[in-house]
Amino acid sequence: MIRRSSNQFMYNYQRSLNRTYNHQSKLLEQSDGSRLHRPSDNSIDYSKYLRYNFSQNENTQYQTNVDNALSWMKVSDDALVNMTDIMKTFKAKTVAASTASQTDSDNQAIAKEMYALIQETVALGNNQQGDRYTFAGQAATIRPFTLSEEQYDRGLAKTLDEKQAKFFNTAETNDEITQMLTLKTDAGDTYYLDTNTGYIYTKQFMDSGYKEVLAQNRKTVDPTQDAFAKLGNDFFNSGTSTFTDATQSTNFKISDFFDSRGIVRDTVDSSGDSAVANVGLAFTNSAGEIVDIEDGTQLTMAAGSTVTAQPGSLLVYSTADSAWHFGETAGESVTLDDSVQIMTQNGNTYSYATFNQAVANGDVTLTNNMWIRTITDANITFTNAQNVTVNDGTYVINGNKVTLNSGTNFTDSNGTNYTTTDHMKTLNAIDSNGNTINLKLMTIAQTIVSYSGDNNYISMAKLNGSADQSSDTVNLTGADIFGRDLFDGVNSGNDASGCAMLNNMITVYQKTNGSDQSWLSGDGVEMADQIHQTTNRAESKLGSRQQLYTAVKDMLITQNETITSDIVDVSGTDIAKLATDLMEQSSVMSLALSMGGRILPMSLADYI
Repeated sequence: MIRRSSNQFMYNYQRSLNRTYNHQSKLLEQSDGSRLHRPSDNSIDYSKYLRYNFSQNENTQYQTNVDNALSWMKVSDDALVNMTDIMKTFKAKTVAASTASQTDSDNQAIAKEMYALIQETVALGNNQQGDRYTFAGQAATIRPFTLSEEQYDRGLAKTLDEKQAKFFNTAETNDEITQMLTLKTDAGDTYYLDTNTGYIYTKQFMDSGYKEVLAQNRKTVDPTQDAFAKLGNDFFNSGTSTFTDATQSTNFKISDFFDSRGIVRDTVDSSGDSAVANVGLAFTNSAGEIVDIEDGTQLTMAAGSTVTAQPGSLLVYSTADSAWHFGETAGESVTLDDSVQIMTQNGNTYSYATFNQAVANGDVTLTNNMWIRTITDANITFTNAQNVTVNDGTYVINGNKVTLNSGTNFTDSNGTNYTTTDHMKTLNAIDSNGNTINLKLMTIAQTIVSYSGDNNYISMAKLNGSADQSSDTVNLTGADIFGRDLFDGVNSGNDASGCAMLNNMITVYQKTNGSDQSWLSGDGVEMADQIHQTTNRAESKLGSRQQLYTAVKDMLITQNETITSDIVDVSGTDIAKLATDLMEQSSVMSLALSMGGRILPMSLADYI
């Protein structure tokens, strides 16, 4: 028989009591609904709990992102709904303007309504959510769309309908309308250039001739039979005079002649300088008829011949030769009539006569690089013969580019008076008989919308990783809403302008204001229809993505419920069992304390 001391009994009792107390404390701890408060509670379940908790945090973040995305898309969709309504109205106005019964005053009234619709569309394009522009791409703090006040020469396009596009095998994408470039001869005949192949077709063939071919059961174009002409040798990669097949690429690029908005490009001289002198040169003959000046033609101005300075012409004084010159670098010396009104750098205004008198009196000191600016039309006389060269539609005086304003005459060395023609590029083409002809790229003067945003997409659904444009992106850019056309299409050589349909709308407006019902009844109605289709596709695209995000939100809510259930399963407390265990432990604890009071030996304090 092993003898146990009273100390051993006391130690065993206290250890059991503490174990019971700890167990009771853990049970009380689970009264908050969770049985896992530390890894030691259950290491396997605790690792599951951490994993589920991380998934729940991710799910919560995704839901926040989706809510933000839906808010962004809702604001964008509201603007697009209004845009498509505007486009529908614009199309109806175009159809109304194209009818023969409309008078000039009727069309001008319709044009005013069209321009108001264009301005409203631009305003909707600058739609914001908070301080961010929804259609500006990732450049969301920059106002994306701007409508110019001044007019620019924009290329005139021929818009193909669905049947024409299919017949001419013209490549197009869902966001690009199919167009050809309008050309004209000096006689005023209209032709159209397929910029993808270099073939040129008559207006008659484009309007009705191709239908006769279709009636003969030929479904696609055969340029060797149908084309009126083809671009000259200089525009072909092969350098040959004939096409080898209908798909041969050419050196012709829209980007060489027009920017992405369709504005005619000016050729800058070799120094890269802009217009040195804003001199209005105009080319007509003595009978007032416009004279066509071919590229490379050199016109020598007789000494003493006069040109008219437009308001704002800048002249700089040089002490080297005591003479006035156009711009800061031009070498031509000019003299001014006494009647010229000028302004000096300090803002003082003189006639040239009073300016010279002020110089003579010492009130004005002529110094090197001092400049004066003409502020009224006046004659400027060239003191020396000047060579005027025409290069790619740009007029150059002694190597310095000048800007041409129409309505002003000058005389060449033969005494012939000239007035400026339009500065459209003349293309060299070869007709079906092998004859070389000249065709001009046609333009139309109109205001222009410019896009300052970018074409990058925003993803709010992902925390990291690459974005899937079809599902992750929440925004539409200018190119998505307003598509692409001839001047910024995939084969143009230009990047997407972000405002193609807006500038096409302005072209329709301009034609309506000019009562060009022949153009409106064909190109105008087709262009207005495709403008509407482009924006309608953008609205449908955003609407389907919005539905996708709504479905994703519902999925995330369901997923969150599943994750919550998993967390409860792995960490939740069984309340009924907990209550039973607590009651059991409380009874054990009470019994242990009661028994301990009876069997434990009394202490010295108890005796005292």
